[in-house]
Amino acid sequence: MIIQIRKGSALILTLVAVLILSFMASGLLTVGNTEILTTENYQLTKEAYYVAVQGVEEIRNEIYNKPEEEYVKTITKSSYETEQYDTHGGRSYYFTGPQYKVGEGGSYVMGDPLEGFPGFIAPQFAGMDLGKNKAIKMAPMIWKVHVTSEVSTGSKNRKMAYSELIVGVYAVIKTN
Repeated sequence: MIIQIRKGSALILTLVAVLILSFMASGLLTVGNTEILTTENYQLTKEAYYVAVQGVEEIRNEIYNKPEEEYVKTITKSSYETEQYDTHGGRSYYFTGPQYKVGEGGSYVMGDPLEGFPGFIAPQFAGMDLGKNKAIKMAPMIWKVHVTSEVSTGSKNRKMAYSELIVGVYAVIKTN
């Protein structure tokens, strides 16, 4: 039995093999690109969360440094004026208040003042007597600290991530 190989069949097999490999390569590139974009989004989200935590810590320190009720009720923070830029042109900042306060066209509010945590009575520390000195009235208080942060990339395809934290900060404060 003699097998005849026709001219050009090797070319067709080679083209089919190249076509299959091209589809496989484009699929792998798509999966790789998706992984890169997912990692970018995850990084931006984590960065936004940590910027919000930074804002909460700064407000907590301010409450602890000046624990007077009238002062704490006026605390509003916004790092928008002193926003931080990274080496790629991205920016990050936070402000006190909810995310819906971010205005149209990039205008931002200063932030909302702090208030007591509604419906929650702060417990006293064990062994703490706040009644010894009658001239200075002290009371435990839990403050509602609402911080929103925004992080954006400086790249051509600008991406933004937000994080919003509502935290209770326990402090013993001077009252009137």
